[in-house]
Amino acid sequence: MKKTTFLKKCTLATCFFLFVFQINFSQNNNGTIDAMGDIAIIAMNKIVTPSQSDYAFVLLDDCLAGTKIFFDDDDWTGAAFSSPTGEGVSEWTNNTGKTLGAGTVIQVNFANNNGTTGIANIGQVNEIDSGFNLAAGDQLYAYIGAKRAPTVFLAFWGETSAINGTETAVLTGTKLSNGGSDLTDGITARVTSSLGFYNGSTDCNGTLVNCATMINNAASITTGTFTWPTGVKTAFKGSALPNKFFGTTNTNWATASNWGYETVPIASDHIRIPNVTNKPIISSSTGAVANNLTIDASSSLTVNSGGSIIIDGSATVNGEFIYKVSVADTNWHLISSPVVNEQYDDTWNDANGINTSGAGNNEAVATYINTSDADGDWVYYQNNAGATTFGSGTGYSMKRTGAGDYTFAGTFPPYPVNKNISANDIGGANENRWTLIGNPSPAHINIATFLSVNATPLTNTHENVYVWNATTSAYVPLATGQIHPGQGFFVNSNALSTSVTFTKVMQSDQNGVTFYKSSNPKITLSLNDGKNTKNTEINYLEGKTTGLDPRFDVGTFTGQSTSFNIYTHLLSDSEGIDFMKQALPNNNYHNMVVPIGVNANAGKEITFSIDADNFATNMKVFLEDRETNTFTRLDEANSNYKITLANAQNGIGRFYLHTTESSLSIDKNESLENVSVYKLNNTTLRITGLNQEKAEVSIFNILGKQVLKTSFTSNGVKDFALLNLSKGVYLVKIQWDSGKLNKKIVLE
Repeated sequence: MKKTTFLKKCTLATCFFLFVFQINFSQNNNGTIDAMGDIAIIAMNKIVTPSQSDYAFVLLDDCLAGTKIFFDDDDWTGAAFSSPTGEGVSEWTNNTGKTLGAGTVIQVNFANNNGTTGIANIGQVNEIDSGFNLAAGDQLYAYIGAKRAPTVFLAFWGETSAINGTETAVLTGTKLSNGGSDLTDGITARVTSSLGFYNGSTDCNGTLVNCATMINNAASITTGTFTWPTGVKTAFKGSALPNKFFGTTNTNWATASNWGYETVPIASDHIRIPNVTNKPIISSSTGAVANNLTIDASSSLTVNSGGSIIIDGSATVNGEFIYKVSVADTNWHLISSPVVNEQYDDTWNDANGINTSGAGNNEAVATYINTSDADGDWVYYQNNAGATTFGSGTGYSMKRTGAGDYTFAGTFPPYPVNKNISANDIGGANENRWTLIGNPSPAHINIATFLSVNATPLTNTHENVYVWNATTSAYVPLATGQIHPGQGFFVNSNALSTSVTFTKVMQSDQNGVTFYKSSNPKITLSLNDGKNTKNTEINYLEGKTTGLDPRFDVGTFTGQSTSFNIYTHLLSDSEGIDFMKQALPNNNYHNMVVPIGVNANAGKEITFSIDADNFATNMKVFLEDRETNTFTRLDEANSNYKITLANAQNGIGRFYLHTTESSLSIDKNESLENVSVYKLNNTTLRITGLNQEKAEVSIFNILGKQVLKTSFTSNGVKDFALLNLSKGVYLVKIQWDSGKLNKKIVLE
């Protein structure tokens, strides 16, 4: 059989490059200083008055507590040092009681020939053999072993030609009996007759070979004596020298002393989690960041609920990445997996306290489908159904038997994450545009950015994310703030099939949720039936209109039916959509009358009340009941409007909210802005906002032919059947005692 090798097709230059790097660099990145190239000398200096010698080196591998490195300024002859007692030896010891991370720079300064402890920025240094006296044309060998008895040469800086005319320092034989190659100029050694310091980059990216070669490059030196330690590098970073978590103090990610750099990682840092006893935990109040992240085999990284981690580059998980989503009760919650490749089955459900006492074989992990009817259905995991992988960006409804954590273990999601959303039976009786999705990442998602990126696939009347508040048992729309890791939410699709996108730019380590600024006038209208309270908001904002303002006018959640609710309709160009939040201009209050919709069963006693914020002191708020012909002021302390419903309420037409800065004048003449005409569906026309008075409606086709004419007495809402009309454009004309209105509609 013909044998081929990688080197067969390389050029002479690249083959030589590979040979040199593979043979001459024995650094093994094994977490201890024990191989050639595990350090690099980055400065050597001599000051005459007062007499002192200085040197600095960078760790290219981790340095365990107790490690000793010897620095010898004698000349190596190829088999031994030439003057066993005539030159000096400096001994540096890691006496910090902890591991020093690769990239750490040690700077040493002490007086010559004093035989006492010198000064080091980290660790301890002693002149253990007098005569340590650096000079131009001198040499400095670094090794481990014992004084003048090296077992491994680590690095070199200095001259290798004749010294003082007789002695010659060489690199030959520095491999000792360890195999491989000797110290090599430009890789593990710097051959120069000059004192000076390394003046190049401190970004060590790629491999350690690349890093060592960069540091020992002949051109990257400022030569001559200098004021110590001016110009000497203080630390090296990069993908070849990642910031490692040693857990020296505890398991807290945010504790600086746990890290090899002695600093908590920043966004540009490359991170590595080795297999240590104290494995890192990101707390609920910590927003962690990193460039690239590697989790070694048998190691792990855990993020507690509310915490986050943003990876700007890539993540490699050889061990475990864990995110815990905490709940404080036994209620249903919308949850998503913050990791990729986690699965749920009976084992996962048991470990995570999933409620298994549902009907039949139902267990309390459910997905939402919108293809059944207008309010959708939940599909529950079945006992013994086998393993199912959590979808990235998919939302689930879950319920525990007690307070605790949902634990997800897997890898980081690849970006961007595209999540399909859909709508069913658009324009039909079973129209359902809701899809349950969720935050796919272990970082918070900025809601405003998510909505901006996904404005096209989302319906403009429901351009918010809808989260479930388990405490109030209500869906809450949000346009600003943050979606927490593990949070599921509903969105409203603008098409039968489309998708939303999660991008890295959406990620945030910020907490908190806001909506409108508190300085703006706002009315929160509440409806209570003795057991439940529902709210609708009206916000008065500069630049907003009486028509649709996407993201500020927010439709109600219709993905599940409710028999009790309160909402508003738009004042202009209403299409019959129920809004749980509405934005209006912050002027002309008197002329803006807001239609209030109510869903409540017959016989219910309901109570209206308001919370009005940031209005002028002379602003008054009235609730009009057109069935009882009453106006009730609600802005006064402890005021409300209570009524028992003789008939079920299911829409607008009876109740209206008035705001005025003067006494309310009750006028039967309707403002055109308060009357709405819209297509409820393709077979029904609805007219709202008229008082109890006679009116006439006429409908004309595009050719001007009248196709419908009828008179009616309004009670706030009037519906007309359009069963015999074909598809097309029609003009609707309405006339009543005090006005008239024309509106174009399209039947599809």
